[in-house]
Amino acid sequence: MNDTQHTRTRSLVEAIYRPSTIPEHAGNPLIEALPPYESDTETLESICWQPTFDASERSMPIAMRVGRLLELRNLMIPLERHCELLYTLNALLRSGYVARSPYSAERARIAQQIYELQQAGKPFRQAPQSMPTAASAVLIGLPGMGKTSTVARWCAALPDVIYHPKYHIYQVPVLRADAPSDGTSLKGFCYALLHELDARIPGATYFRDFSMKGRASADSLLSHLVSLLNIHCLGLLIIDEAQNFARARKDKQLVMTEIVSALNVLKAPLLFMGTNKTYEVFEQDFRAARRAVSLPLQPWDRLKRAIGPGPDEWTEVVMKLWEFQWVRNPTELDEWTLEVLYDCSQGVLAILASLFCAAQLRAMLDGSETITADLIQEVYERQFAVVHPMIDALRRNDQSALQRYLDIAPPLHQALDGIWNASGVGGFAREQRVGGEPVVTEADTTTPPRRRTKIRSRVTTPRVSEKPKTAALEAAEDELEPNDYRYALRSAERNGRSVHDELIALNLMPTADELLGFFE
Repeated sequence: MNDTQHTRTRSLVEAIYRPSTIPEHAGNPLIEALPPYESDTETLESICWQPTFDASERSMPIAMRVGRLLELRNLMIPLERHCELLYTLNALLRSGYVARSPYSAERARIAQQIYELQQAGKPFRQAPQSMPTAASAVLIGLPGMGKTSTVARWCAALPDVIYHPKYHIYQVPVLRADAPSDGTSLKGFCYALLHELDARIPGATYFRDFSMKGRASADSLLSHLVSLLNIHCLGLLIIDEAQNFARARKDKQLVMTEIVSALNVLKAPLLFMGTNKTYEVFEQDFRAARRAVSLPLQPWDRLKRAIGPGPDEWTEVVMKLWEFQWVRNPTELDEWTLEVLYDCSQGVLAILASLFCAAQLRAMLDGSETITADLIQEVYERQFAVVHPMIDALRRNDQSALQRYLDIAPPLHQALDGIWNASGVGGFAREQRVGGEPVVTEADTTTPPRRRTKIRSRVTTPRVSEKPKTAALEAAEDELEPNDYRYALRSAERNGRSVHDELIALNLMPTADELLGFFE
């Protein structure tokens, strides 16, 4: 056994059963061996973390204080979205075990069905479409909002393997893997999970047995993998980087469909995680989209500043972060600094934390030992230029510009709403017609825009249009199909037309006459 296997199998525990008060769970050893439900406070404490801090540390040398600054990378402040996700994960994990108790008729039926598919040489995509599916969920959001780290911390609170001596079962509650990087490599996906099982199950040699002897096909590997996941009673499969499925050019949904069908046979729940580009995957496949709303999760968008009095999540996060000042002259958080931080990060938590740390380091090095709004602004301008185009697009809520960055681009309907309204004819979309006359609905009453504070006039972020396209941007545009709605951005510039006109030309947006005709 190699060092990796030795390290991982140390988290193998022997089952201790706690009777469940939920009728559907009572008497099921796979559920009763799981850690019990926790209180709301305990649930959040299990994944949220903040470093220890003492004011005396501000007198330490710079090198030591910089080391403390790096700990802020792991800071996680509890928000409503964390509660929703943790409750959903706990529910998904248990729901998949309800009908799969050891030696139950359903578990035997699943094993028989997997065996018959193997013997017939049928891929899982040919499984009966009427088969009931296990519960599933999709977590989509901007990069840097803490999706992966939150799920990883929840997984870390579970044992890797639970051994049931009575049943001689090595139960694997959760497995996590990335979607194939090219969206099509089913073999690579299976290899990763076989390696993970080898690292967890004592003495297992599954990768060698099923992938290194001969040339196993992708369908054969998936079939063996599903059989092993059934033997080891997988509770939940988490697939991260789900946006990778959108990269497949041919048979775009084939690999994801096979994985989904395989988990349907296994009756194990699925959680897909990815950036906003994941919307493409589910917008193109109704079957996949149906799984996405089985247990809907709110998108993890950037934090928004509340308009008007009263606290908001953004302010609460910054107030907590502001407590960790290792500069020798700490300051109180004021509204001006709060505004600068939001303007430079646009509510993206990873940018906020990085900017706060960079500003502290600059204050230590220049000897001022004080964080000010001007210093934060200067650090943003000098050291964060690589994200200026993205932050500027978020700041202006420019839907056309946002489509250039696939990981932060909003879903299709939201993008079209923004472009439609920006074209000056958006009012048509909010009219109803009664007796041939347009009637303005309540939704047409717009809220006056928030007055821009002083910081807006001080920001000197270069406009996206003033910068040449980067190689990454050109590569991202090359991935687009001719009928992709984002293709309108490039073709509009090439043809000298507006994006609105180009969307109409590509039949991706109705004309004003067509829209009016709909209401007649």
